Amino acid sequence: MYSIFQNVKEAVHVVQRHVKILRELYENGTKGMPTLAKGLGLELHEVRYSLTALQKAGLVRMSYRGAQVLNINYEKLTKEIDEIIRELQEVKKLIPQPSKKKR
Repeated sequence: MYSIFQNVKEAVHVVQRHVKILRELYENGTKGMPTLAKGLGLELHEVRYSLTALQKAGLVRMSYRGAQVLNINYEKLTKEIDEIIRELQEVKKLIPQPSKKKR
């Protein structure tokens, strides 16, 4: 069964993977893609995709040694998440409730 929220769920899953990789690099230093994939139980192509996204966001740098964290602005990242949560809460309020049906 298809959910109208399926794309949102998939996007959240991808962001979770990005953040897991970012956290792993932050806590344990530079790592190569195969090491990240094995350590986090991910496919190599998933790690490659996430690292590309993290690099485009200016959060990591790729080198011959592997990926390393460049800059994490905790406040900015958490502010972005809080804004997304607020937007989803507004969407939730829009869902029609059977007990509030107009007659």
